[in-house]
Amino acid sequence: MMQMVTIATQTQVSVHVHGQKGDIPVIFLNGYGAYQQIWAAQIACVRELGYRMVTWDYRGQGESTGTIAPDLHMIADDLATLIQLMSLENPILVGHSMGASVAWAFARYHPEIPIRGRLTIDQSPKMLNDAAWHYGFKGLTEDNSMAFAQLRSQKQETLHGLNDMVFQRLQNAKNQAPFAPAAAQLLLRDHLNADWRSVVVQSPTPALFVSAVNSPYFPMGYDHWCAMQNSHIYTVRLANTGHDIMAEVPTAFNQTLRHFCHLVMDA
Repeated sequence: MMQMVTIATQTQVSVHVHGQKGDIPVIFLNGYGAYQQIWAAQIACVRELGYRMVTWDYRGQGESTGTIAPDLHMIADDLATLIQLMSLENPILVGHSMGASVAWAFARYHPEIPIRGRLTIDQSPKMLNDAAWHYGFKGLTEDNSMAFAQLRSQKQETLHGLNDMVFQRLQNAKNQAPFAPAAAQLLLRDHLNADWRSVVVQSPTPALFVSAVNSPYFPMGYDHWCAMQNSHIYTVRLANTGHDIMAEVPTAFNQTLRHFCHLVMDA
């Protein structure tokens, strides 16, 4: 079921819900410039678990109205508003790429709202590399961060392409509402400059880092570094996939998602 939810003056977000009110909510968080259709291969999995799947487009993106948020704080605020308006109590958050940063921003700015667990997909908690951090986006430093778009364009996001069904739904969404990078530069800068390591290290919430062995964007190691700092963190590395794990190898990812949901419910 699709609905438009008013979260601010002249701003409605498009929300798709699969499941019944009262089921445990699982809220999916898109990456930078992404669309909620990227999660199409997870619908059956979440419904088989008996949970309530919630996907949405951030303000000003996809089917949503308003202007694009200037920072992750605003998207985290929007998420808090959505949870309250839709009574999505004690959800599990699943964030891909920048969506992981949305989940970490939510933990920082809205600790008053409890969640059951946090699953993040192929995203380091700090994008910029420096002398003390080598697990950021490959080749990205403060000195060349203004050329991020060019650096990213030199890398192939997927290893073998997306699942056919997901690809078709995603293309339809892109054709109907093309993303405007020029309008999202402030958000991108905020994402690149953010450092969520303190949130990751200090959070008592069960968390799972799902990383791609063949990630084009991040080196192996940030997941284990985080797990060494916090006993509530688990890690899974999936092979034969690029950055868009859930849409490239949905069967393997969905099995990982099932295990994590069972884990947080048994905690």
